[in-house]
Amino acid sequence: MWRALAVFRVASLIFVVVQVGRTYDDFGHPAGAVGVLIAMAAWTTFAVVVQPMLPDFERSSSWNPPAPALAMAAADLAIAVATLMSTRLVDTPDRVVTGAPTLPGTWTAGAVLGAAIVGGARLGLGAAVVLSAALFAERGAFATTTSSSATLLVLAGLVVGYLATTALRAEQQMARVRAFEATRAERDRLARAIHDGALQALALIAREAAVMTRPQIATLAAEHEAALRSHVTALVIDNETALSTELDLRQLIAPLETAWPKRIISLAMPAEPVILPANTARELAAAVHAALENVDRHAGAAAKAWVLVEDETDCVVVSIRDDGIGMAPNRPREARAAGRIGLAGSIVGRVQSLGGTAIVTTEPDSGVEVELRVPRR
Repeated sequence: MWRALAVFRVASLIFVVVQVGRTYDDFGHPAGAVGVLIAMAAWTTFAVVVQPMLPDFERSSSWNPPAPALAMAAADLAIAVATLMSTRLVDTPDRVVTGAPTLPGTWTAGAVLGAAIVGGARLGLGAAVVLSAALFAERGAFATTTSSSATLLVLAGLVVGYLATTALRAEQQMARVRAFEATRAERDRLARAIHDGALQALALIAREAAVMTRPQIATLAAEHEAALRSHVTALVIDNETALSTELDLRQLIAPLETAWPKRIISLAMPAEPVILPANTARELAAAVHAALENVDRHAGAAAKAWVLVEDETDCVVVSIRDDGIGMAPNRPREARAAGRIGLAGSIVGRVQSLGGTAIVTTEPDSGVEVELRVPRR
């Protein structure tokens, strides 16, 4: 809005200069008119440069513009009134009485608009009333043209003030929405990391503890502690790499074929590299890892798994299928209600955070198929 006001100030000043040039000989004191124009040009330059740099007015239920912006608005209004009243000094009485344009013309409306941006409709209305009073005083009568100009000033102060307040509130609301979305995304990311690391280890220890001796439990806990430390180290290394780097998805998925020695996993990938942004490739590979982890934990001891990577024009599709015991269609919803975020968080949530989709197809005794589709960016 400050940029728009700057354009208005400059354009209206140019118009006034042209108007004065056309009627230069009609002024009672032409040199005085030129002096007023010089002062208007100097103030326009100052206002265009300084006004946008002043502190923003945080509009709320209380009306409290910051002091520098309020002082600037007051000075702007005072100069507008002064240039308006100077018409009586540099112009002839006959031209003033007959309704000739005031020397500053529409340039004075910049003070009303500036006050409206600074303090909303109330400050804009106040500036319009003061400037209208000066306009009537300069004319010395309530002429029709003067009343029309005053009405336009009042409307401009009210409308621009309302728009400025509404725009700032909308911007503040959007900032709160962005902050909320960023917080939720970070929370989901941490939830996925915890699920893929500590929760998986604890679940495995709890499952095996009933048939293991204490030394075996200690060994298992130490192994998973080392795995978690390795995971954290990998995260630190990933954070140190540039976000703009790209990775071949095949290099991240290939190790998964032998990640579970007791499980037969068949992997089919394109012969050419599947290049994706580094973060996208890592998150997609992590989702595939989580899907295979679910196969290992829930599909049954004899279940096999197949992973198919397809490099399409506008997206990359990864399908994970097993021939295990499957699950009931409402099982994912029940697991999420119970606080288990494996499928919803580590798989679906990851892919959705990349702007993609995850489709899970399953029936009891028919295995599970997970299709991950991520757009290229």
